[in-house]
Amino acid sequence: MEGGENSLSDEEVTSFGHYLNDFDIDIMMMWLCIVMIDKSMHTKEPIRDSRLSGPEWMRELLCGHSDRIYEAFRLERHVFLNLCDLMRARGWLKDNWYVKVDEQVGIFLSLIGHGNSNRELCERFQRSGETVSKYFTDVLKAFIKLAKENIKPPSFDVVPEEILMDHNHKRYFKGCICAIDGTHINASVPVSKQIPYRGRKGITTQNVLCVCSFDMKFTFICAGWEGSANDCESFRQHWRLLDCNFLDHHQANTMS
Repeated sequence: MEGGENSLSDEEVTSFGHYLNDFDIDIMMMWLCIVMIDKSMHTKEPIRDSRLSGPEWMRELLCGHSDRIYEAFRLERHVFLNLCDLMRARGWLKDNWYVKVDEQVGIFLSLIGHGNSNRELCERFQRSGETVSKYFTDVLKAFIKLAKENIKPPSFDVVPEEILMDHNHKRYFKGCICAIDGTHINASVPVSKQIPYRGRKGITTQNVLCVCSFDMKFTFICAGWEGSANDCESFRQHWRLLDCNFLDHHQANTMS
């Protein structure tokens, strides 16, 4: 081999190559030994090994007695099926090779209907915790979209019948759409700030101003005032604050 004084001969290069090959083989053998030892000490086995898988359980519910699906999901069978069809038609949920829409909705309804934990749902549907969380979130988003289409706040521009049909009320409350009142709710307050929150009964409370329609629905709520605050003063302060949308009856407002 030609070169300078530090150049290696052909025999030295060949010998070095054999050394590297032997070294690589040793490393590979050590790695194989480690893998075999690990497998012998940690035997993997599936945790969700029930014969009644999620799809099988859903099929059993849909084909079984009508009371079973109602007890499981708090919905009649036809309502459940119509709900699944609606989710598909809107494109909010889609079937896939892994989890069908009916099982996705079943996971969601099981949680909100019974308060089951993630682990309980994993066992019931034979799914991983990640899968249960994913499809619960997907169905929740779909229900939020459904709510926007179907839940509409009532109009408060019309005087309620309770006033229109009562001559005495109509005389004094013509045009009235809501009633306003205040109440006291127990509050947990740091010791250093308790004095303003102590009312006549000596306990710490917060003064809550509420506006309620005649069908007993809250249209405005303001919480956070000290228990010793006067109701009239609280009302005047909120009347002056235009940003609090006091007369916006289509949503409840909370201020602190």
